[in-house]
Amino acid sequence: MSESEAKKQRAFFAIVPDETVRKHLLSLQKQLKKKFPSEKVRWITPENLHLTLKFLGPIDHSQLSCVINRAKDLQIPSIKLYFDQLGMFRKSGICWLGCQNDAQALIELQHVLAKKTSECGLIPEKRKFSPHITLARKFNASLVGVKTQTIEWPVTNIQLMVSKQTNEGVYYQTLETFSSNDVL
Repeated sequence: MSESEAKKQRAFFAIVPDETVRKHLLSLQKQLKKKFPSEKVRWITPENLHLTLKFLGPIDHSQLSCVINRAKDLQIPSIKLYFDQLGMFRKSGICWLGCQNDAQALIELQHVLAKKTSECGLIPEKRKFSPHITLARKFNASLVGVKTQTIEWPVTNIQLMVSKQTNEGVYYQTLETFSSNDVL
């Protein structure tokens, strides 16, 4: 690995649940663990639960500074999300919880973030944005017929985060928080 690659950080914009939402997510994980017991499944730890708005990838210090400056210009709306759809990405073995309702304000925010970060030389993703919270990895059971209660999630800020690799696994560190001026 070159010296410049070593100084890059894997960064992303995310929405992090408050304690009430986190408790609901942990309760759902607990139900799923009972229904699908497996030592192979890697459940996302409570502190790592989040919704990725925009993955930036490995970025250097100048790109990070640019992204922060562009994000400061954002108008962050207050949004109420309703998570009520369990699903899987089969190829990657990811079990997720998504929004079945219209999340148009969130999709618009993600689009603006993509535009702002492209001004910093970051390439926009080609995949369509699919708002979800990863609950588990290496999950390969069928979720057909599994029901979940709706989790209401009031969103009043977004966070710029980086992932850090340790011997204990990955953890996410918040670098900046960008808050809404709206009141829900």
